[in-house]
Amino acid sequence: MRGSLSDFNVVDILQLFQISAKTGSLEVRDGRHTYILYFNRGHISGAGASHWNLLDELRRIEWLAPDVRQQLDLLEKDERGVGLSLIARALVTPAVWDPFVERQVEMLIYPLFDLAQGEFIATVGVRPQVAPLRLDLVPQQVILNAARWQEELRRAEYAGTGPASVWRRTATPGSGPGDDVILPLLTRPRSIEDLAAAAGLAVLTTIERVSRLSREGWVEPVLPAGIPGPGAP
Repeated sequence: MRGSLSDFNVVDILQLFQISAKTGSLEVRDGRHTYILYFNRGHISGAGASHWNLLDELRRIEWLAPDVRQQLDLLEKDERGVGLSLIARALVTPAVWDPFVERQVEMLIYPLFDLAQGEFIATVGVRPQVAPLRLDLVPQQVILNAARWQEELRRAEYAGTGPASVWRRTATPGSGPGDDVILPLLTRPRSIEDLAAAAGLAVLTTIERVSRLSREGWVEPVLPAGIPGPGAP
């Protein structure tokens, strides 16, 4: 089935896959990139995109152990991504993989719910395809999570802690416990989006950590020129 997102949005299509318990795929084109979601009996079994690469995203995590990086470098890139997700998952601990996957869902699935223009191709099959990033998600729960994610991002933007906000360490140590992941990455001013990639964390998780560090006095925002800081006349 081929159609326009002005007639059927991604939420509608995901719900149809879930209700009918179908196996197949959904390809979404927004004019710049192509996203693809995979389904197995109504569940989202995987995701990928034309501008996205699993190994490259893992390499963005700056605190990965050297031996893990070496093993990632040894993996051959497969354009189809066959089996790559399982191999990469075996190289890291669940404490690394689970937050990493949460971040990829933020990048590969949640933005699709805002698309009002573009094309889609929904395909129904018998056997599930092997996805570049393997998942096992219930579509309706993903839809609810995406709505909460969008609302939390709006609140963060209003509070000045949106993904594009830039932060740096303060001149003196803070009063709280700090953060052994975020603080070592702040050797220079960085945006929350950049920190999330470097830490292998979801954007919302990074926002929460940076907000706490700000309250404890460990970090401060880098304000654009012409914008007075807190307490300025």
